[in-house]
Amino acid sequence: MISYDRLGAIIVFLMLMQFIPSDDTGIFQITDNPEKQVAPAMYGDIVVWEDWRNQDPKSISPVNTDIYGYNLATKEEFQITDDPNWQGNPAVHGTIVVWQDQRDGNFDIYGYNLAKREEFQITDDPQAQRSPAVYGDIVVWEDDRNGTPDIYGYNLAEREEFQIAGNPHNQVDPAIYGTIVVWGDDRNGPWDIFGFDLSRNEEFQMTRDTQYRFEPTIFGQIVLWSECRSNDCDIYGYDLSTGEDLPLIVEPANQRLPQLFGNIVVFESPHEYDSDIHAYDLLTKEEFWISGGYNPVIYGDTVVLRASNKNREINLFGCNLQVVREVRTADSLFEQGQKAFEKEDYEKALEYFQKARDIYLEHGSRKVAECDAWVQEIQEAKKGFCLGTGLIAGAVLVGLSVRRRAR
Repeated sequence: MISYDRLGAIIVFLMLMQFIPSDDTGIFQITDNPEKQVAPAMYGDIVVWEDWRNQDPKSISPVNTDIYGYNLATKEEFQITDDPNWQGNPAVHGTIVVWQDQRDGNFDIYGYNLAKREEFQITDDPQAQRSPAVYGDIVVWEDDRNGTPDIYGYNLAEREEFQIAGNPHNQVDPAIYGTIVVWGDDRNGPWDIFGFDLSRNEEFQMTRDTQYRFEPTIFGQIVLWSECRSNDCDIYGYDLSTGEDLPLIVEPANQRLPQLFGNIVVFESPHEYDSDIHAYDLLTKEEFWISGGYNPVIYGDTVVLRASNKNREINLFGCNLQVVREVRTADSLFEQGQKAFEKEDYEKALEYFQKARDIYLEHGSRKVAECDAWVQEIQEAKKGFCLGTGLIAGAVLVGLSVRRRAR
């Protein structure tokens, strides 16, 4: 996971520029506090995030941020931490939430058991521990105790800490799924993606050339990361089961922050002044736009992202991926209908708008009314077209008759 302080002030500015319309079908608002909610993480119905509502609103850097949560099933928000220092970069799996915590003067890793409603400390080393990830009983993080960042882990069941990667160079941004831990590593000069199998106690390397790679994530046997070649960043991956490289999303624009659940990858596509969230289906090879926003996370059929609301306040939003996917298909049909209308291909335009209307109607979208308005306009245009055609035909017949009489 990427620490919020690494994103830079420019990203904060960009977030203020991007907002989600409140009537976008399939998308719902999770938080509505006027202060920032950032760094979301998700497992099942539980969404957790870093929340700025309790700190000095004049401060541009985190000083008194807390960890909050939201239950998608009950639609209830809850506070996890209330210490007057910085708690940020949360991760969640099962009933365990972990985060980096500055209450002791340096960053340590803390945790919270949602079932027991108990907070607990995981690390107490005087150097910084940050960017935690969790899967089952295993918590992993980036650790500065040896002078350069290493990867450490902790077994919650056995209460034992252990080192995973200790190369003298930098190992950062760990992610974990099952018994596999992955991270970014610059031991060979450029940043590569390495992994460690906890069940076999074996380290392995997945990339070996001179590209810059960062933000690794893992689900099942698939590892994904952001990779910069030339001036653009794209999404690449590696299949642990086959040992094959996966160049997934390679396009002229930038793609970063991939997250994977099942066969769906969600990622951020930043532009000059804003950013969009896209999804990619590994099975169908289909890519589709979700909405504007930043830092997507996915679990099941739900995607959570951060964006600005209509008041330019940075909040968290969720979306039903299936609904959004179908509505985006309707949006495409709607646009094709407009283009066909401009070309005066009224039959084709009518077909597009009627298909789009059926999808919008199924999901209760307000764009049903827009489709109806276009259908009515097409009918009026067709009447005018028929009338005009009739007048022209009549004029031609009159002309022919006059010419015959003149002869």
